[in-house]
Amino acid sequence: LKVQPKNEESQTLLVNNINLKKALNIFSKSMETSVEISGACFYPKKMSKFFKLNDLDTTTSIAAIRLEGPKISVVERVNTLKKLFDEYKKTISVLENYQSRIFWQNTTDLQFFNNSTNVVVKIILPPANTDQFINKFENDELKYVVDWAGNLIWVEIPENDSILLRQLRTEAAKVAGHITIIKAPNHVRIKEEFLTTVDENIKVLSLKIKESFDPKKILNPGKMYSGI
Repeated sequence: LKVQPKNEESQTLLVNNINLKKALNIFSKSMETSVEISGACFYPKKMSKFFKLNDLDTTTSIAAIRLEGPKISVVERVNTLKKLFDEYKKTISVLENYQSRIFWQNTTDLQFFNNSTNVVVKIILPPANTDQFINKFENDELKYVVDWAGNLIWVEIPENDSILLRQLRTEAAKVAGHITIIKAPNHVRIKEEFLTTVDENIKVLSLKIKESFDPKKILNPGKMYSGI
């Protein structure tokens, strides 16, 4: 078991009041530099309100970039990003160590969906397709948060809206993405597959593995795919 030491300092550069497309562009440019960011996420305006941090403006959208390491290094890298994104200087702010850690812990724990009784899904996509994917569901007023610099989308779906779930699966498959149901009421668990993959061979392989050590299908039947 290898345990990594806790980073001395964590700071988060925030860019408020921008759309998803601009946020993804900021994430991409940040990763092209040598500043070594350790996290990048985007909260639309309607999803940022649950935060209770003094230095966080929760009345607008939030694009957040985390930097960790020795304090001197973190401060220098934050300043580098500030200069890089000077065009947004009026809406840029920084969460210092304490609030930065709370922000990312809440994000990791999916606190924004903590009290939801609806279906919560994880969608993995190529970041280049994320903005276009979200725009296709603009009329559905999705409740979503983007993480992993655009590679991951957390989405809340009304528990009885199986049509929207199928549409999300279809559109994700078109761009070689996949969906995993993370949280769902029991009646959804019974009728919906928890994993969606564009490669049917993966499903066949999963079936063969399951049959080899659980031929009677006693352990978590239907947990991954219907009938497996």
